[in-house]
Amino acid sequence: MKVTAREQIEDFVIEDIICDCCGQSCKGPHDIFEFASFSAHWGYGSGRDLERWDCDLCEGCSVKVKDFIESLGGKVRVLEELPWPDQGSEELLAEWG
Repeated sequence: MKVTAREQIEDFVIEDIICDCCGQSCKGPHDIFEFASFSAHWGYGSGRDLERWDCDLCEGCSVKVKDFIESLGGKVRVLEELPWPDQGSEELLAEWG
């Protein structure tokens, strides 16, 4: 015989995303988050040996970072289409190549 009971499971929900640059909320109209995430994972033996960086930026700060990268001669690629979540990583790398 199986004895069952109902448990209440607590879920964690993101209530807000705060820009790591200016400190403002990234919540846009209709409570939709408008932000960019930047991350870096440094490998073993690099100058930043195994460090991991992560930051979330609002749209305004993201544009400033993009402009700064371009002012240094770099390029920020603008993707024409959003990749679908079910695509394999090989397909995404080929698209972004």
